[in-house]
Amino acid sequence: MTATPTEGSTDGAEIPVRPGAEDVTTLAGSSFCRSSRSGDMDDSHAHGLFVRDTRVVSTWELTFDDALLEPLGVANPDPYAAIFVARAPSRPGGVEPTVVIERRRALAEGPCGVPLRHGARL
Repeated sequence: MTATPTEGSTDGAEIPVRPGAEDVTTLAGSSFCRSSRSGDMDDSHAHGLFVRDTRVVSTWELTFDDALLEPLGVANPDPYAAIFVARAPSRPGGVEPTVVIERRRALAEGPCGVPLRHGARL
């Protein structure tokens, strides 16, 4: 499985997706961020945003209809960036989900942002 980088990438090459990885780490200067492969951070694990050896964020979860997302894959195009792809959980009656969520994380010196992009499969 591969992911194709979009705007802001350093090149147009495809990035290998690591569907089996358990934790994802991004690193920039003296800051790093560690999360599950869904992009969520759980304070019962060594997850969070760490700045100069201090954990400043310990829990961060994205839910859909109050349920955690199902991770599909993750890519690390750069040491400071990660792209997380997940889908909404199955609906009652075993109906397949129709919403796919893409989260992009990029660490940098200064304020941090996490843009979200979603798409519906019809």
